[in-house]
Amino acid sequence: MGVCIQPGVLARLGDTPEFREQGLLGRLLCSVPKSLLGYRRENPAPVPPAVLSTYESNVKALVLSLAAESEPRTLHFGPEAEAAIVAVLKDTETRFRPGGDLAHMTDWGGKLVGAVLRIAALLHLAEHFRSGWDRPISLATFTKAHQIGEYFTLHAQVAYDIIGADPAVADARALLEWIRRTGTERFTARDVVQALRTRFAKVTDTDPGLRVLESHGWIRRLPTPPRKGAGRTPSAAYEVHPNATEAPAEPPR
Repeated sequence: MGVCIQPGVLARLGDTPEFREQGLLGRLLCSVPKSLLGYRRENPAPVPPAVLSTYESNVKALVLSLAAESEPRTLHFGPEAEAAIVAVLKDTETRFRPGGDLAHMTDWGGKLVGAVLRIAALLHLAEHFRSGWDRPISLATFTKAHQIGEYFTLHAQVAYDIIGADPAVADARALLEWIRRTGTERFTARDVVQALRTRFAKVTDTDPGLRVLESHGWIRRLPTPPRKGAGRTPSAAYEVHPNATEAPAEPPR
């Protein structure tokens, strides 16, 4: 089942902790595409009749072939696909470690491989919709499913960012918005505190968000100047990447 919602609805999911605690968020496969508002075509081409006809006949064939089965069918993976599954399980597990890209969303990541296997089953049946249960799922089909899984992973990370599941990423987003809004080319951590007092109470509060921006290449930390006499240590200074202040590019047509 697919549900289309506004980004604001997605953001408010974070206001209800039960959604995550009860496993709802971990079961959603999200797609968060860039808005084409302002770049939409005034007269888009319809879906070609041949595509509609093929889709309709294939779906009917799949439904009718499944309806003819009196007992549940079990799908199996071929040996090469099974080996690839083990490799993906091993790789995915390391992504939950501190600093990994799934460390802040283990509820979703823990179900990722299972989702990929189900996607592989759907692709397999879509390719062999009259006899898919009589042949193993191939490595090629699993590879396609894994690619789709990585797509959903990237979009889930965006969704969790919108929800606010990772405070460091949320801070980094606020910092980047401030940089773009003000056109700042160089700043210190104290400048951030002064500009965003409602978000950062002290200089050390800015560290996680600044590290995220630095790791993605949006900013570069400058050498700390030597301390001169008594007084507090100079605040860390950063230089902004030139592209950080540029307007987003127009979506492709």
